[in-house]
Amino acid sequence: MHNEYSPTELCRIFLLHSNTIRLYEKSGFISQAQRNPKNNYRVFTELHRYQVQICRCIFGYPFTTKAIRAAGNALLFASAKKDWQEVRRKLEQYVKSIEAEISLAQQTVALFQNRIEQHTLIPDFEMTRKNVAEYFGVTVDTIRNWERNALILPEGKNPTGKVVYSVEDFTRIQVIYLLLQAGYSIAAIHTSLTGYDRRGSCLLIDEPISHEIISVGDNWLAELQKLLLAAQKIPSLLAELEKL
Repeated sequence: MHNEYSPTELCRIFLLHSNTIRLYEKSGFISQAQRNPKNNYRVFTELHRYQVQICRCIFGYPFTTKAIRAAGNALLFASAKKDWQEVRRKLEQYVKSIEAEISLAQQTVALFQNRIEQHTLIPDFEMTRKNVAEYFGVTVDTIRNWERNALILPEGKNPTGKVVYSVEDFTRIQVIYLLLQAGYSIAAIHTSLTGYDRRGSCLLIDEPISHEIISVGDNWLAELQKLLLAAQKIPSLLAELEKL
C-alpha cells in the first residue's frame, strides 16, 4: 500500500488542482498534513486519500442546496477530526437531507403533471396578491415579479378592482414556488410553463425543452439522484478509514 503522497500525487489521483486540496485542508474538510522535515513540503497519507475521496462524493456534483451543503460540511468536519462515530451520524443526516429534496422534487413533478386534472388544496380565502403572498411566505412584490415575467397571467378582479387569482392561477403559483425553492431560475420556469401551455400536455421537469438555458435546476431530480448515489459510496470509504 502506498502510504505517502506528495501534493502533486494526490492531485493527480483525483484530477484536481493543488488549490482545491489546499482549500479542503484550510476549510477543515480533511486532516492537516504533516511536513517533510527535509524540505517542509506537505505529506499526505492514505487517511487523506480517503478523506479527499469523501469530499469528491459531496463536492463532485454541481447540484446542491444550502441544507445539503451544511449537512455535507458537518460530515467532512467530523471526518477531518477522525471521529468516525460522529461521521456515521452526520452521514445519516446528510442522506436524509438529500432524500428530503428528492421528495420535494417528486412532489413538484407530480404537481406539475397533474395540475389541471387534480388541483391542490384550495384555500378558504379570497386569492388576492396580498393573501396569496402571505400564504406562501413571500412578498407582494415577489408575486408581481412573477406576473411581470409572465409566469402567471391573472384575469380576474374583485369588486374593489384588486387582482384575484383563480384556482388554476393558485395551482400554477404553487408550482412556481416549489420550483424556485428547488433553485430553478425564472427563465427556466418560464420555459417549462410556456412549453406546458403550448403543448397542453405533461412536461417533465427534468426534461427541459430549451437546451439554451439548461442549468442544474433544469436537471433537478436527476442531479439529486446522482448526489444520493455518491453519498451511498461513503460508508465503504468510512469502513476503510476505520481500518487505518
